Amino acid sequence: MLAKMKALPKGVLLLNGVLERIRPHYHLLENATELGAQPLLSQRAHWHYFEKCAQANAEDLRRKSVLSEQAFLTLRAVQDDSLSWLATIPIQTLTELIANNEHRWLREELNKYTAQLAGGEAIDTNDMVREVSFGLASLVQRQQRAMNDIERKYAPKKVAAYLGGGSGLAIAAVAALLPSLSPLLSVAIPAAAAATAVGSGVLGFGKEKIGEQVEKRQAERSMLGVLATVRPR
Repeated sequence: MLAKMKALPKGVLLLNGVLERIRPHYHLLENATELGAQPLLSQRAHWHYFEKCAQANAEDLRRKSVLSEQAFLTLRAVQDDSLSWLATIPIQTLTELIANNEHRWLREELNKYTAQLAGGEAIDTNDMVREVSFGLASLVQRQQRAMNDIERKYAPKKVAAYLGGGSGLAIAAVAALLPSLSPLLSVAIPAAAAATAVGSGVLGFGKEKIGEQVEKRQAERSMLGVLATVRPR
């Protein structure tokens, strides 16, 4: 076989090599369609040919008006090297986002930023990349505002819990200075009241702090939270 390959013209040999790369993608694409899943490829050469096949399919869908040019170029823009940080999202996190349909939400949000480019004669790829990058940056800022809103929401509650404990402690201190208020238990009652006041204050603050952390954790596991976590600062 090697002797036969050496005897072939270089063009024929190269064509055969390309066909050997493309042929298995039929089964890869077929399985992806049947399973409703996106293939994960670890080798650059495999990804290159898969991307070419996927691009050919997308071009066909665009010609049939099944896929808009805006949607097609948005997907292409996400693959730009300047947005390579998107590839750092862990697989498990991607699985959770897809299960919650967060990827559909992200697509709709990005379409809002790229909609101004649609309707013209032709969409420049660089313009699309710029708009997608701006859209992602804006979404990250939205997440940061959401986290600040959560902190502002719980700040008064934590202060109130502190002040509640402090007022109880103050009352206990007054009772200690005026033992006539409790002639039989002038020491025990203020001590118990102080302990109760401090305990209720700490407990109330802890409760509000836990509520704040739960809301923050939920926000961090959303699409916005994931983007804000992996995006370089």
